[in-house]
Amino acid sequence: MVDRQFAYEFNDPAHRLGQYRAWDIPGSEALPLDLIWISIADSRSPASHRVLPHGEPSIGILRRRDRDGGISNIRLVLCGPSRQSIWYRPNPREELIAVRLKPEWSADIFDISPVDTRCLGSNMLDAPRGIVDRCSDTLKAAESAAAHDVARILLFDLLSQANKTPTMHAPERDAMALIRQMSGQVKARELAQMLDISERHLRRRFRSLAGCSPKFYARQLRLSSAVIAAENSDHPHWAQLAYASGFHDQAHMINEFKAMLGLTPSEVQKERRALAAFCNI
Repeated sequence: MVDRQFAYEFNDPAHRLGQYRAWDIPGSEALPLDLIWISIADSRSPASHRVLPHGEPSIGILRRRDRDGGISNIRLVLCGPSRQSIWYRPNPREELIAVRLKPEWSADIFDISPVDTRCLGSNMLDAPRGIVDRCSDTLKAAESAAAHDVARILLFDLLSQANKTPTMHAPERDAMALIRQMSGQVKARELAQMLDISERHLRRRFRSLAGCSPKFYARQLRLSSAVIAAENSDHPHWAQLAYASGFHDQAHMINEFKAMLGLTPSEVQKERRALAAFCNI
């Protein structure tokens, strides 16, 4: 069990975009979860947010504040994963407070399978009954507590279920962790060699665990890496960014963006920079 004195300090976020903030979880190497994220919508005209394709499910509190600060419509929800880009269109004063799970452990520890929970038309479902029952402290806190305090309690509730990942290893789990650690810059053939397993066997076991191939999971991570890197510059050097993100060249990156998002890298960068500017006004 997790020490009741456990506390998480919110310092500068690892990533921010518009109304969205994300923080790494210290010591996540030994945990089945790795990120806290919060999205707080504007009170009048909240900006829609393009959610990139991703393979990681999140458990979160969805709630809404009225003009006087009162809280209503509290739900414990499951966000993602999603194989395609989707739009999150929040209501005014809507808050989404979540913890991201590592997909290789989410089924065994939280009964949330990346295969069963994949939702392609939306990015939000009611959390399974078992998770709701185990997050009663979070739901109670969500009735009145500030967003950061709700996040701390949600993190505690989830950590209480599994303070660290099981010691049992499987090649598909190890492969997923390696792909994420390398931001998608590794091939299935290389993974199979590292894990001393045939590539065909690895692909089959990986798909059974994640609902997608190792190649597709790596593609998602390379795309996210490039998108986030481009946010930090008014005029990205696209060829260098493509190389740093693991693409063969700039043309390969452009083709991947078009295939997965329907936009070029520069169009995605302009869209996200415009979102940041809109939310900062």
